[in-house]
Amino acid sequence: MDKTFYTLSISGLNLHHAIEYFEREHFHDKNLSKTDKNTLFVTLPKSEYKKFRSENFARTFRIKIIKRSGNEETISSLLRHIGLFLGLIVAIASVVLCTNRIFAVELCEENHTCKNQQQCIFYGENKNKLLESLKDLGIAKGKSLPLRNSNREIEQKLIRQFKQISGVTIRQNGVKIVVEIKEATLREEEHISNLVSPISGVIVTSTINSGKSHVKNGDIVLKGQTLVSPENNKNVSASFEIRAFYHETMVYSDNITSYKRTGKKYTINNIEFFGLKLKSNKKQPFKIYEAKTTKRYMFYNLFFPFTSTSTTFEELKKEETVVPFEQVEDILKQKLYAETKANLPSNVEEKNKTFATFKEKDKTRLDCYIEAIVTVSAT
Repeated sequence: MDKTFYTLSISGLNLHHAIEYFEREHFHDKNLSKTDKNTLFVTLPKSEYKKFRSENFARTFRIKIIKRSGNEETISSLLRHIGLFLGLIVAIASVVLCTNRIFAVELCEENHTCKNQQQCIFYGENKNKLLESLKDLGIAKGKSLPLRNSNREIEQKLIRQFKQISGVTIRQNGVKIVVEIKEATLREEEHISNLVSPISGVIVTSTINSGKSHVKNGDIVLKGQTLVSPENNKNVSASFEIRAFYHETMVYSDNITSYKRTGKKYTINNIEFFGLKLKSNKKQPFKIYEAKTTKRYMFYNLFFPFTSTSTTFEELKKEETVVPFEQVEDILKQKLYAETKANLPSNVEEKNKTFATFKEKDKTRLDCYIEAIVTVSAT
């Protein structure tokens, strides 16, 4: 049942019509008060207020609600303090989540001595597989902190899964999980394999000490093609010189587009808590812009994983200029030659370089070719 009451200020002429109406509706004198001949104050239920406003004579008065009380005022008060209420909920949730959630996972590499990156657990794909396995076992940012008796089971699973690991210790440091790994000693495996060409080209010279040769001088070979295969279960021992071409290309446009800063900036701040982003309703106003985002931890010395993300948008102005290819041809050739040479392997001897250009409308394709001798050997 709605128990909302309105206190009204009623102003105008012929107020006796309003007084007669309220008396007829059985409102007691204590609900009515008159400050002067043209102003009347009355308190009545919300339902009666709507009924009173529907009367024809009421339309001649100036009616103002000066006070609300009851259910509606209680709800209105709650809505006015909704921010404080939500803040309290977030604070309580923060305390609850922070006590049983992982904020960070650290791989301890203090005793790392492995030099074979292909096999090492701390490099590349091996490290990614380790982190993925930890995630599958419940060790990842945002996951619930593991029970102490479950750490031993996780440690054993990691040892069985990865040959590079001989021992694991998982310990909790606040809301951070530290995974200490003891690496296993791995023996380099020896394989008796073919000698293959690392590049397509022409055989210039060849020396075969052991193994069966599948090519001769002057032959064209493709990348990955077998040059020598082992015989009598012995390793291949051979050396080849292959003439090959290394190629790089670039496309240049006479119409150059550049962007310059106008000096106008706009910043938007957001808050993140355990992956939950409380985004601002603001929108950056620029059509072309450069954005820079910085993140910092709030409450750095506490167990509250709040992060504040600040993104600054800087307006850019588009400018177009025309610079013909012929004007910068020498500079572009030097640049492309340097890029091509940088891709040459260490076992390559450069012999010659050539350039080729193909122009179409405002665009020019520039190609650089480096002729080189590649030494391929196995001992």
